[in-house]
Amino acid sequence: MAKVIEYIWKIWLRLNFLTQDVDNDYSGEVSTIGHTVRNEDIASRIVKERSELRYETILVILNERDDIVLESVLGGSSVQDGVVHNKVLERKHAVERRTHHCLRNAAGC
Repeated sequence: MAKVIEYIWKIWLRLNFLTQDVDNDYSGEVSTIGHTVRNEDIASRIVKERSELRYETILVILNERDDIVLESVLGGSSVQDGVVHNKVLERKHAVERRTHHCLRNAAGC
């Protein structure tokens, strides 16, 4: 039988500014309590737990995946990856992430 894990998330309710004419319309934002997990952390964990692939190879694949997801979202598509559903509504965040990615890599965008 599958192992059941219970999670309790703290949610911050924020007024929904898209529907200012509606009372009691909120959106929820999950309050994070841990550190931010980056592709480097994920690659290290995959190597440690179950992979014969090199860390660098996994990191390149994860970063390429990020670029493909970003380009898809910026192009107007939704992306469902089994964990997160990215939508066009998140375009501002995607543009900010792309800018950060370009600055970090300094190899062009």
